[in-house]
Amino acid sequence: MNPLISVIIPVHNGARFLKDALSRAEAQTYHPIEIIVIDDGSVDQSRQIAQSFSSVYYDYYACGSPAIARNRGLELAKGEFVTFLDCDDYWSIDALNQLATALIPHPDIDMTQGLVKFFATNEINQSFVLPLSPVYIMQLGSILYRRKIFKQIGNFDPGLYSGQDLDWLIRAWEHGLVKERINRVVLYYRRHQNNLTNNLATLTKGRL
Repeated sequence: MNPLISVIIPVHNGARFLKDALSRAEAQTYHPIEIIVIDDGSVDQSRQIAQSFSSVYYDYYACGSPAIARNRGLELAKGEFVTFLDCDDYWSIDALNQLATALIPHPDIDMTQGLVKFFATNEINQSFVLPLSPVYIMQLGSILYRRKIFKQIGNFDPGLYSGQDLDWLIRAWEHGLVKERINRVVLYYRRHQNNLTNNLATLTKGRL
């Protein structure tokens, strides 16, 4: 029996792309998984889309922060392994299987990371792959974690609206946690006009 993987998806007014993310999460070749959507106060159709998936556990938790929403997901997660998916990104069909296969037999490894491929969606919902090679980046959705390491490192910093992923991964590195990379594209990272990282002031503040 494979270990349960908890998939945590925070969403705030992400109805435009949420169905894509949930469809690909639900279609993963790895089993068992639980999909937890944390709705951070959405006023669009995010609730209806999330609740249209019978496999999704939906939790309305208006907290105003991606870090707090992810922490809420960690409170609800039951899996031995945990991962995160932004509502505007999606995984390859076998992403969790590839990451778990590299993690399960090696108790000395704390997390496994795959490659990220960039693509873009324009204002009229046309998507196209960007001419960039896949890369390893500090993107939470490209990594599978043993849930117990969050007790060791702590959760995401609720004081950071941006950069909480970078902050957590730096803390993990400082604590000597072991990360193994696999040479497979696991995450497709969507660029669009509403990406949080488009806001230079917010991004700079988080990094500082």
